[in-house]
Amino acid sequence: MISLDKLRLWISRNLAPVVFLAAYFVTVVLGNIIYWLPFGKALLERDAYTANILGFETLFSAGYWFLLLLPFLVTPLVVVLVRKTLGAVLEKRARQFFDFSKSEYCFVITLSYAFVLYSLVKADAFSLFLAGTDSVSSVEARFQIRNQLGFAPIAVLMSVLHYLSIYSLVRWMLEKGKFWLVVTVANALVMSVFLTLLNMKWPILIFYAGLVLAVFVYAKRYAYLKTVMGGVLLVVMYFLVSAFVFRLVPPVAVVAVVPVVESVVLAPAENIDSIPSERIKQAQTTMLLEDGLGVIEERSDKASEAVAGHEDKQHSSVVDNVMNVGEAAAENAPMLLFNVVNRMAIIYPYYYQVFTTEGAVCGGVFAQVKVGKECRPSTYIYSRIFNDNFKGRGTAPAAVHISAYALGGWSVALMGLIFASIILGLFASLPLNVSASIGSLAITGGIVGYHFSQLPGEGPIFYDHGVFWTLLVLFLFGGWRLIRNRVGRGKRNLDIQ
Repeated sequence: MISLDKLRLWISRNLAPVVFLAAYFVTVVLGNIIYWLPFGKALLERDAYTANILGFETLFSAGYWFLLLLPFLVTPLVVVLVRKTLGAVLEKRARQFFDFSKSEYCFVITLSYAFVLYSLVKADAFSLFLAGTDSVSSVEARFQIRNQLGFAPIAVLMSVLHYLSIYSLVRWMLEKGKFWLVVTVANALVMSVFLTLLNMKWPILIFYAGLVLAVFVYAKRYAYLKTVMGGVLLVVMYFLVSAFVFRLVPPVAVVAVVPVVESVVLAPAENIDSIPSERIKQAQTTMLLEDGLGVIEERSDKASEAVAGHEDKQHSSVVDNVMNVGEAAAENAPMLLFNVVNRMAIIYPYYYQVFTTEGAVCGGVFAQVKVGKECRPSTYIYSRIFNDNFKGRGTAPAAVHISAYALGGWSVALMGLIFASIILGLFASLPLNVSASIGSLAITGGIVGYHFSQLPGEGPIFYDHGVFWTLLVLFLFGGWRLIRNRVGRGKRNLDIQ
């Protein structure tokens, strides 16, 4: 029996919409509020791609704020209506669903892990994972890993196995027992390795976030303390994983030999602005001798040897590598924290400016249904923001209603938000106390809520991390269990009656 206080009960019952609105506020709304504040202009002017929005005619207009804040007006209302109309039906159906037996669970998860492991080996993911030596080559390796893996293995890893890992944790917290504890720990370890091999930071962070949500809902004691501890560990993991994925390195103390100190002349003030923005993006992780600042272009052999010696040391052992990642994470913590607020927030002004002034340049909803269509709002906006070597491959996605706005303006934005809110309302209507399978699905609804705050409407449903693939497995499992039960019920004893 799990006793929940009023706040915890309310959050648990509304987990999907709460996560959606909370994640949307932190990653999109908060950044735009900061841009609007008096000191926001100085922050935006640090980089060209952020400074560009200062020239947008639609920036901070009434429509700009209304679209930005629309989810806080629409989603709560829709969720309440869905719960009132469909809540009783969903609860009745949920009570008829089954939990996995231990043998069934072992069969499904072993088959899933075997398929993913085979695909990783076949795609040479282990070698590609180590191929990236800097941020650019790391991203290239990421694209190559995903291309060689294909859709199905990633869907099994990020959707099906994610759900099954949450399920084992929920089952253990409900029933205790060594079996589910061992399975939960094993899942956490194996999933950490497999998700890290994708060379991306968000899949593994979302996986851990799902586990933290499960602890918040189902922990029998000290739920808030455990959740806070899990949140702290999640932040630490964000720093470490980001440092590794971006291939950040700790600062190198290089002493350059400059024979004549008096000859070092500072550049004129008007040239200061011409310093490449890459220097800021590197977050001062390396010590550069820049000609643009008038520093004498002389790099002694000793300095070169110092750099080479440092690089050799970096790769000398696993312990050294871990220490380097930790040091780089600590050194870049402010930049990484600001990235949480800025990464998605800076995309919104581009969406609103482009698709307000230029219309649906990539076509409407039906045009996007075409397979292989080159123009997608996410890739189009990425090219408008950066226009770099990843043009056509890099994406700048936006929340469900913002992406819908790009396809047809206000009416499509409202319909897209209502659609997402209905899905979130269905997850919020699932009972938490009938079975581990349904409870884990409600937790998964929280992950779906996060994805709706970051992606277009089809993303949380049909992308490789989409909930559809989990529902498909549960549907097949439910069909198998019904057939097995009916066949078992029909068996008769061979003894003469």
